[in-house]
Amino acid sequence: MKMTGKKRILLFTGFVLLLVAGSALIMLGLKKAGSYRQAAELMEAGDQEGAYRIYKGLGSYKDAGERMEQMAKKDPVLPYRILSKGDLVTFGNYEQDNDKDNGKEAIEWMVLDRIDDELLLLSVNCLDCKTYNDKAFEPVTWEESQIRSWLNGDFYEEAFSSKEKKLILTLDHENPNQSALGTEGGKVSRDQVVLLSEMEAGIYLGDEMDREITGKAEATPYAIEHGAYVDESGMADWWLRSPGAYEYTAQFVQASGIPYISGAYVDIAYGVRPAIWLNLASGENQ
Repeated sequence: MKMTGKKRILLFTGFVLLLVAGSALIMLGLKKAGSYRQAAELMEAGDQEGAYRIYKGLGSYKDAGERMEQMAKKDPVLPYRILSKGDLVTFGNYEQDNDKDNGKEAIEWMVLDRIDDELLLLSVNCLDCKTYNDKAFEPVTWEESQIRSWLNGDFYEEAFSSKEKKLILTLDHENPNQSALGTEGGKVSRDQVVLLSEMEAGIYLGDEMDREITGKAEATPYAIEHGAYVDESGMADWWLRSPGAYEYTAQFVQASGIPYISGAYVDIAYGVRPAIWLNLASGENQ
């Protein structure tokens, strides 16, 4: 059968494309091999963070994953020490898909801030749905609230392993009065797990992009089962720890990502997005 000029062109084009694709794969393989060698050299030189970053970027190449696992066993903080503001990371486990038969799911967090050797994490999703306090029209502060007791009690014990707890800082948290009307914020509280404050919401949800990326949060199926109301896109309102306009209200972030400083009655059930501080200075010697 005689081959037409058009068929010749198509065959030639296909050959060229295969050649280009093959060359690209070869180049990618060479690049990964070079990165793998570089990571090994950094390990020998004592630059564990640099090596870990490269291994992480290599994904499933050779034994990069196994090497990362071995490095993390030796220094549990290493996977978190390479993080920067805006990164996502998993830490701890909590029921999220509402199927308890398959166990708890890894909690995904976003890095809100890094200050020296301390890392502020906020859960990406609303992990549960809780009232701030059960008693309606009764004055309450964060320090006295039931949601604080739950976060630092049942949630803390259930979500984190003993090794993970060693990385979570116990800090004194200021609880300023409400900025508009001066509603009492209460005493300084000492916590492992908190909700963001009005001031922190102002910092981290300060502009439209922050509200879109950070302020909006989906509710997990488990949180929805426990009463979280979601809008048409699956986003939920979630609590802040600061007081609202009255002593029996607390502030929250709307499903749109915009903080509402006038607050809502504390006996309303809203989404819960825990926040924790990790100590990056700890490790194998702690």
